[in-house]
Amino acid sequence: MISPTESAGTDSAVIVPAGDQQQALFDLVNTHVDRGEYVEAVDLLVAHDDGSAAVLRRLSWIEWLAGRKRLSLELAAAALARDPRDLESVVEYAGALTRRRYFREAVAVLTNRPDHERDQVIIRLALVEVYRVVGTWILACDAYGTPHDLGVEDRQRRRSLLWHTWGPLARGRRRRAEQAIIDSLPAEKPHLSETDPAVLLDRVCALAGSRRRDQALATQASRLLLRQQVEEAAAVLGSVRHPTPTVLRRRAVIAALRGDHEAALVQAERAAEIDPEDCATIGRRIAALRDLGRFRDALALVEHLPDRLGGASAVRVEISEMYQRMGLPGLAVEAYGDPRTLSQEDRRLRRGRWWRIGGPFRIIRGIRRRIDGRALSMWQGAAGRLRVFDGLPWPEGFDPAAARVRLDRQYLRWAVQEQFWLTVQSLVSRGVVAVGLGAVWLVLTLIASSEVGLGVVAAPVAGLGAAVLAGVLHRWIFRRARARTVAGVLARGAPLGLTVLCAGVVIILGGGGWPLLIGATILSVAALGAGRFVLAAPIDVIWSYRSHQLSRGHAREYALDELLGILGEATDRARRNDLGTRARWIAALERAARRLETRLPAEFGFGDAATAVWARQRAAGAAAAVRRLKRQISAPVPGSWDMLIRVVRQDAVLITTGELGRLRWRQPPQAGPDGLGRWWAGLNDKIQVALSVATIGRSGEAPRGSEARVHRLDRRFRSE
Repeated sequence: MISPTESAGTDSAVIVPAGDQQQALFDLVNTHVDRGEYVEAVDLLVAHDDGSAAVLRRLSWIEWLAGRKRLSLELAAAALARDPRDLESVVEYAGALTRRRYFREAVAVLTNRPDHERDQVIIRLALVEVYRVVGTWILACDAYGTPHDLGVEDRQRRRSLLWHTWGPLARGRRRRAEQAIIDSLPAEKPHLSETDPAVLLDRVCALAGSRRRDQALATQASRLLLRQQVEEAAAVLGSVRHPTPTVLRRRAVIAALRGDHEAALVQAERAAEIDPEDCATIGRRIAALRDLGRFRDALALVEHLPDRLGGASAVRVEISEMYQRMGLPGLAVEAYGDPRTLSQEDRRLRRGRWWRIGGPFRIIRGIRRRIDGRALSMWQGAAGRLRVFDGLPWPEGFDPAAARVRLDRQYLRWAVQEQFWLTVQSLVSRGVVAVGLGAVWLVLTLIASSEVGLGVVAAPVAGLGAAVLAGVLHRWIFRRARARTVAGVLARGAPLGLTVLCAGVVIILGGGGWPLLIGATILSVAALGAGRFVLAAPIDVIWSYRSHQLSRGHAREYALDELLGILGEATDRARRNDLGTRARWIAALERAARRLETRLPAEFGFGDAATAVWARQRAAGAAAAVRRLKRQISAPVPGSWDMLIRVVRQDAVLITTGELGRLRWRQPPQAGPDGLGRWWAGLNDKIQVALSVATIGRSGEAPRGSEARVHRLDRRFRSE
């Protein structure tokens, strides 16, 4: 038998031995596949198709390597349909289902066989591979069956897996848990558009002709990428006429390397149109959305993925990278899933991140995950303001996508920072109270033993009761004072603390014994409050500093957020009549005005005094126009609410588009003197009045202008 196909790199015909023609054909096909010459291998198989299932199985394998995964599954199904009793076709179809992540269907194909077929080594080993991909290691070890008919390598793998799963320890319970995992997998079946072998072979032949040139170009582009020649590789891939998902993904990678993330997303979307269930393509789409900062779109894509695709290692790695880019390292490590299913490089990267969030300390890892989960929920709650942002009347030709990404990224930073420092503050406060109560218990136990005269058993019990009472009083006073900030402590917590301290001292001065124990208990309440304030105050200072650092360079996003919050609620007529809500809107307008008045001009850095003064004046006028809207909220008249919504929407659009010169402008009020200046001005006026009166009394008549000045000042004092 003489093959007309030329071997790659030679011009001579290849002679296939006649003794075992099919095996020789497959050996030659394997040689082409090892060289990456998929088109030549397909030509060989199609030219020598003898109607057997073996040719279809080999074509399925080659199409999978070439990136035609759906066609690969259809060819495997056609091979099984051509010879349903061929165990190799059963195994190939189960493997194609596993690669497409139809795990439950793959298990069903292998287990729903007659007993004499299910006990065959080839079926058992295929079932092992399915269980290994799913991550059910006990079931994979059990699927090996009896080891006496296994090969040497398979027996070694079984022995290694047996000890990897802790041998015979608690295997029954873990086996039931893993079987529950298998039963919970989605019972989806693949949609096969075509299973007729003749039609599939025609499709393979048609694709082979177009891929002959494209394969050479893709190989050339891969070599150029390895040599960091990005532009040359882009030019080569751009000339591919019928790109496969693999070629499109490479185009997306090149576009991302060039910084054109929009083009990378376009290429990834094109690859998804060809094969929407390709896990590598899904991962590339997530990466493109992540690079664009469109985290909400990436999360929406992940949420709508079937379970069989969302659990793929390529998808999990990209989800983890997305969470890491979002500043959520706890969720990033959790998204990796089972590390045994990851590549060596991904396992190394996961290990480093695992150590950074606490490593073997499960409590610390749990705290980090809770912080990230709360921050994610808080960030997702800002979607309402983004919907208001999307509904603004944008001018023609303006694309708000970049501004929306910046605003959404700022929402994410705010959520992460707030949840992190709130958790740190809570942990420090609880730690101080816990350690303090332990110390209080020891001190009160000593007092109960030495001063009150209680016994060995009664003294610790009395000390414990007094310590619990001190903790309850501290909690009640802390909540009563609402002293969760430094200002709250100084305004409400400190007076209450001093009152408690004085009460404890007075009781202690009443004498020893029980009064001393009661007074010490009350003093411990003040000590707990003082310790909590001393250790929590630095956290508040650091938090304020970090918030200030976070707001630098983002005054526009801060002001825009305040306006969007008003727009999102002002359309609700029921809320307009709530005075508390109105007060909140007025406070939001004041914060937005301050951002426009102080922070926004500071972000430009004009470099000369004249321009800086002009900018401050313009910003003060724009802030005055915003503050004027408070009148529409506090004392509305017919038409006030419609005017408020219209003006706020217009200001939000102008702030977003950067047309700050078109913001409404009002003459800012003249800034009066500060406290010391007002005191000095009043003293100076009183001196002037006294001098004028003294002059009138001495001369009998007032000097020119002095009487008028006296009357003018008198009217001013009366008005004040």
